Amino acid sequence: MIALWEKACLARKKWSAHRKLEKARARVQALLASDNTEVPLKSLDEIMQHMHSMIDTGKAFPVRALVNDYFFFRLHHRGADPAPYVFESEFMRYRAPLLAVQGEENALLNDKRALNRFLLSHGVPSTRQFGTIRSHGESPTVEDGNGGTRDLHDLLLRQGSLFIKPVDGMQGQSCTLWLADGGDRVVQNGRNMPWSEAAATIRDGMLVEEVVRQHPDLAALHPHSLNTLRITTVRGEDGEIVLMPGFLRIGVHGKCVNNLAAGGLGCCISDNGTLFPTARIEEPPTLPDFTEHPDTHVRFEGVRVPYWDECRNLIKRAHALFPRTHDVGWDVAVTPDGPLIIEANPEWGFMVIQGLAPDMGLRQYLKPLFAQAAIRAGARNIDGA
Repeated sequence: MIALWEKACLARKKWSAHRKLEKARARVQALLASDNTEVPLKSLDEIMQHMHSMIDTGKAFPVRALVNDYFFFRLHHRGADPAPYVFESEFMRYRAPLLAVQGEENALLNDKRALNRFLLSHGVPSTRQFGTIRSHGESPTVEDGNGGTRDLHDLLLRQGSLFIKPVDGMQGQSCTLWLADGGDRVVQNGRNMPWSEAAATIRDGMLVEEVVRQHPDLAALHPHSLNTLRITTVRGEDGEIVLMPGFLRIGVHGKCVNNLAAGGLGCCISDNGTLFPTARIEEPPTLPDFTEHPDTHVRFEGVRVPYWDECRNLIKRAHALFPRTHDVGWDVAVTPDGPLIIEANPEWGFMVIQGLAPDMGLRQYLKPLFAQAAIRAGARNIDGA
């Protein structure tokens, strides 16, 4: 009975997806027209037919993500091979049974404040957090979690700068960099304003952190943002923690955040710690690659991530503290004195890494690292077909 119900639900899901894809035809046509590269492109009908076939095989839901990712992976280029790429619905078939066994570890990884304390208690270098905001108005306070409370204004004047973000935020949303400018004014994300105006922008529960001083080699790319590594660790079948391809997230246009969802650049990192020759942004997905930063004009090719081996060893050490967790993405900052962990990401952006550079499809990694683990957790056989 359950099998019949599942088949019926999948059939309805496919039917709905086919309809949504046809409604998105104008979007597909616009994306195709926006690609100004000299690479031969598929026709609109070829692209639509291919995406409909992907829906039929159950590999690609939801439709909105399918359309964007299809172009981000450059599958609209004639001759492009879709086989190495894994789309969202297929990935979740790999991963869902693994999430079910993580239990409380998943909650800890998602809690920026609790995770920071946990890592520091185990001697894992992490960013310094002052606490969370617990009051509104012109005199907000910061609660350190140990019964101590301090005035946010006084803390800012003492530190000179602070980074404030939602404790449960994602993709750089609502993150602000605060710089003290005298006693009663603040520069918030580059905008000078009275303290009272700045205080009105924060809400109860936001996290207050020290501004990390990054290594000058990475600051040279874009000094206004903390340019962080995103590297995912995976626990293999034998329990060994291995690394998937990583990338550097780089801010643009003076923004204090580097997230691709906020318009930042992503540049893949080779095994030896050097950046790939090109970087990309996520939107629009057909924009040509960048060989240099659009603001600083620093070329990506040849840039080496400082303390690369230390970065990789650090996140392996951190993942070892979560024995039931199969995979997690780590945001790592590199300071002049070495790397430290900013936060963990149970949802680590597997779609993004696949589109940042040619031949970065993750199937080659997912099959050996996810398939057997998923089977042990009770999933159906998944062979990537």
